[in-house]
Amino acid sequence: MIKELEKEILESQNLSRSERRKKERKLQKKYNDKSIRIKSGKTFTKGESLSRKQRRELMKDKDLLKELLKIIKKYFPNLTSMFSSLTDKRHKSYITYNMRTIVMTRLFSLLCGITTMTGINSTFNTEFSIANLSSICNQNLNEIPD
Repeated sequence: MIKELEKEILESQNLSRSERRKKERKLQKKYNDKSIRIKSGKTFTKGESLSRKQRRELMKDKDLLKELLKIIKKYFPNLTSMFSSLTDKRHKSYITYNMRTIVMTRLFSLLCGITTMTGINSTFNTEFSIANLSSICNQNLNEIPD
């Protein structure tokens, strides 16, 4: 009986996670033992993982702020239009950035784990970040809003 159980567990290790869980529940019922677990048979060696340089190369082509925007648009499709419709009660002579730009900059900083304005200025104050925010917010930016 134990050999049969071991054989079934070994055969089930390469199944997908959901299939392994189903098989696990069946075996638990069959052998009346709630402690039966089927672990994945996949192993990862250090040689299979990417080096730092390879990770940088993969990330070089990625535009992280635009990727965040894709996620936002997928799960919150009306959010950017809601930001555009915000009213700005400041005097017109004080307005340099529209409300959408200010709110989007703050949202991206929070999603990146930056909680202070000093952190935003030090992290996002690069040509690449300014260009990304300009294209996302449809406004020609020379500096990060602060």
